Amino acid sequence: MIFPYSVERAREAWKWSGGTYAENMAQERLTTGEMRKLTGKAAEIAAWLIRLPLENDFFKLIEDDLVQDGALTVETRAWIAGILRQLPLLATGEELRQKLSDNRAWYLAQLIETTGIDAQAATQKTDATLASLFTGWRDPVLRRMTPGGALGEETGVPLRAIVAYLFAEVARNFHLIHHPDEWIESVTWSQRGDRSFDIDPERLPTRVDLEKGLEWERGLAGPELLDQWIERVSATPFDYQRGLDDASLAAKTPPDFRSFPGASFFRGLALLDLTEAMLKRAFGLDAVAVRVNAAGQGDFFQVHVDTRKISDAEVKQFLSAAFYRRFGLSPETEFVEIHPGGGAVGVRLNRYADLAQLVQKLRTHALPAV
Repeated sequence: MIFPYSVERAREAWKWSGGTYAENMAQERLTTGEMRKLTGKAAEIAAWLIRLPLENDFFKLIEDDLVQDGALTVETRAWIAGILRQLPLLATGEELRQKLSDNRAWYLAQLIETTGIDAQAATQKTDATLASLFTGWRDPVLRRMTPGGALGEETGVPLRAIVAYLFAEVARNFHLIHHPDEWIESVTWSQRGDRSFDIDPERLPTRVDLEKGLEWERGLAGPELLDQWIERVSATPFDYQRGLDDASLAAKTPPDFRSFPGASFFRGLALLDLTEAMLKRAFGLDAVAVRVNAAGQGDFFQVHVDTRKISDAEVKQFLSAAFYRRFGLSPETEFVEIHPGGGAVGVRLNRYADLAQLVQKLRTHALPAV
């Protein structure tokens, strides 16, 4: 696994988003920072909305299944589908605020019961929590390609899609733990939940052509070039609502959330969607996978390589030509690589002041530099 650098998340990512994000709050669409704040609060909003007891969280209720064999039982999948059906497919922030306000008395009682604080303190904490959940973001304006092939635009919070992503991602990660032989496939499914655009790798040129400049690219550079690529390969905005309608969730056989077709955490970037398609086109669907890193939307991202099929050196050479050189990206560090280390020892100090003494003792005993 290697970590290439893309673009600066906080300041540059919006330019490379294919119109998904705005530069600043004066524009209609959300900035990348606003979107991260929104998704970061989604689980808490959902738990309050369905009155999930405060001593529980969504994932405690499914962890036994996953720890045992990495798979969700039919009963657990049906429970997840039932939870999702209680959440709105789309709602404005004000609508969500009102729904949570309707549950304020319940939340207040839960807080008193679980923490033992008095009613006055609980009231203050409840109101502060409610206010904080809606601080820092506006209603998003999002595009998606519907199953019927129409390009649609929606205004509001796709809460069901965001929470569905969390369940799907947990299921995918535990499946990977139990089935490491399916690494590339699992990472590819995981990246689907952070996709902005669907891009068919077969619509791209060959590996040889991708490593060199194409005639039509002359005179184009940076985000403008990316936008032309999106248009030329007929990229379509990802349908994050796919499979999340009430009828699909209420089907006799509940969805397999590991391979769920929709759901999103909205951390994707058009630039990375194209890079993923380029890598898949160059090396094959089962040889390499891309994954956004940390909060996504820029900075470093992950490239997973099955070295039984292709060498990491070939992947780096391809990225240098097809990605960095093509889009004029020249980070100080092109790739960060991870290396397996030796044994490790954990040390716990009771006082921070003891740190200097510990360092001195380690140096005295000629251990590796700290």
